[in-house]
Amino acid sequence: MSKAPGKHKSNILSKPYLPIAVTILALLFIVLTWHAFATPVEVKEEVTTHTLKQNVTFNYMVTPKRSTLYPDPVPFNDQKTYFTQVTEGLEVSVKADIASQPPVPVEGTSEVLLKLQAGELWEREYVLSPQREFEGNGTLTVVDDTFDVPLQKILAFTKQVEEETKVYPRDGYTLNITPVVKAKALGTSEPLTNEFTPSFSFNLTQRELIPPEELKQEQSAALTGVNVLPGIINVLGLEMPVVTARYASSILTVFYLILAVWLFKLYFNSRPRLSDVQAINRRYRGRIVAARSGIIDPDMTVIRMATFKELLKLADERDKSIICLNEQENGKPVCRYCVPDGETLYCYIAADETPVKRPPAPRSLKERVIPKEGTISSLALLPLAAKKILVPKTLRRRLTFHGTGSG
Repeated sequence: MSKAPGKHKSNILSKPYLPIAVTILALLFIVLTWHAFATPVEVKEEVTTHTLKQNVTFNYMVTPKRSTLYPDPVPFNDQKTYFTQVTEGLEVSVKADIASQPPVPVEGTSEVLLKLQAGELWEREYVLSPQREFEGNGTLTVVDDTFDVPLQKILAFTKQVEEETKVYPRDGYTLNITPVVKAKALGTSEPLTNEFTPSFSFNLTQRELIPPEELKQEQSAALTGVNVLPGIINVLGLEMPVVTARYASSILTVFYLILAVWLFKLYFNSRPRLSDVQAINRRYRGRIVAARSGIIDPDMTVIRMATFKELLKLADERDKSIICLNEQENGKPVCRYCVPDGETLYCYIAADETPVKRPPAPRSLKERVIPKEGTISSLALLPLAAKKILVPKTLRRRLTFHGTGSG
């Protein structure tokens, strides 16, 4: 046996779970709408359009003299300190590569210098490889040479300077091998250059040679641009454009808000209405004392209050309790709320019946056709056929049409 649709609807709205769930959805879409309007429609992203990169790799090899320490001398480079008095030669290799991305023509110059420095006292510069021009496309090697460093001549030179100046640098000397590479990319929207002067430095004294630890150095130059991308919002793993998210979230927010208001209205309308007695007893149960009507003297002066709040105010002023009496009035159950004060009884009578909401009575045909005041001159504006349809034949005999139209 199937249930009536109205009863099923009442069961659904007997608890406020559905309106609350819809309200939560509306709040979630409100947050999503705020997030959508807070997210920019377009996102500017800085990107690299061209790069010009230099990689310089160093290496060295020390050749020792035949000595007690090195009876069978062979070149090596695996020590942290070398003794200059038993060192015959020093070779340094330099390899410099240039890479452009994306590949574009590249041109420039390169040279390799050897600089001897005595701290901040003096310096002397030697040219290991003179300046040379180069050009190419994409990736190219501009320096790939091995240079013989005249270590013993350099030591003799520093010793002679010390004897002449009587100045001995506290920290010794620095021997720098420096390639100077100046590269320029062609065919780019803006000038792109990369001037790189890495230094491969040895610490040198009259007794020791200490090599550097870093064998590879690099430097990059780049051109950047700005890409304008559409803003994206991620909702539960679903990506959508910001504009679409704004429209969708706004529409759904309005829809769920209206739905929540409608469901709450249905819920409150479907709840059973309380009688006046039930509403008073629920709110003021701590102030009310139940009693029987036989307890009160019928000869007392009875004053009926207009509202229960007036009776409550009176009870507060006189510090009295409110007595509730269940009675019948005109065959209907009522409750008499009383506050006795000497020979006077103040009371308020409330109905104990649940109010029933009744639909308004339908209007009669005469009320729907004939206005309450005046004539039916408005019907004169209608065609004759419409008048015959709207007004019954028996009624048309009694009516006289006025106005500009024909009757």
